[in-house]
Amino acid sequence: MSRKKINISELDLNKIGDRIIFLRLKSGLTQDQFAEKTSLTKSNISGLENNKYEPSTRAIIKIVELFNVSSDWILFGDKVKNKKKLDPAFQILNEALEETGVKINEKQKKACLKILREKLEKSENETKEDIKKYLRIFNI
Repeated sequence: MSRKKINISELDLNKIGDRIIFLRLKSGLTQDQFAEKTSLTKSNISGLENNKYEPSTRAIIKIVELFNVSSDWILFGDKVKNKKKLDPAFQILNEALEETGVKINEKQKKACLKILREKLEKSENETKEDIKKYLRIFNI
């Protein structure tokens, strides 16, 4: 059985399954690789991508963590443009982590986010470069 090659430009990003396919293809992952990285089954991923059912909370969390996107975008696509943007502290930290290649656990991430949010609330403009510097200093 031959598989149809999916063209990203033909995806309907108004559908959850197509948004999931879009993320997977943009990351260069096969369904098998995606399944391995998210601990979801290939059957589950196929069902999601084919819009047979909506993702579970667990699946949404795994997808959000893997692709660094908001759950709002996974669920609603561009319909959330006017809603609250992604938490700036979360966005700054994730970009810094991605650019430095540093891996931190959830406890460390929560601690970093707490500090960042406090600084941002005090109008202390922490930039991505500042965060990358901290990550290097603390050798996290």
